Amino acid sequence: MKVELHLVRHCGIKIPAREAGGIPALVGDMEMRNPWVSETRTLQALELTACGVTNGTGVLAVLYEPKIVALTSNWIRFTGFELVRQGADKQLVVQDWRCYVLP
Repeated sequence: MKVELHLVRHCGIKIPAREAGGIPALVGDMEMRNPWVSETRTLQALELTACGVTNGTGVLAVLYEPKIVALTSNWIRFTGFELVRQGADKQLVVQDWRCYVLP
């Protein structure tokens, strides 16, 4: 499904409304996948990839363990976790996506 994605949080902290308008939306194809996160475990994940890319590259954003928290006629809001890397450290933080479905 092709969507326009607006991130609601940055590193787990909600982006203030006055700043959110200045952040460009990500546009791409959204798909549910089960990627490997370790040698023995997969997690459900929503992946947003650049439009028309089918070879596994072009991932723009990933939301792990997504849940639908709001649904209207033209947008869907998901909550879940994103992976934040800081140097050699990795951490899962809360993330919300607001996705407008595009034709």
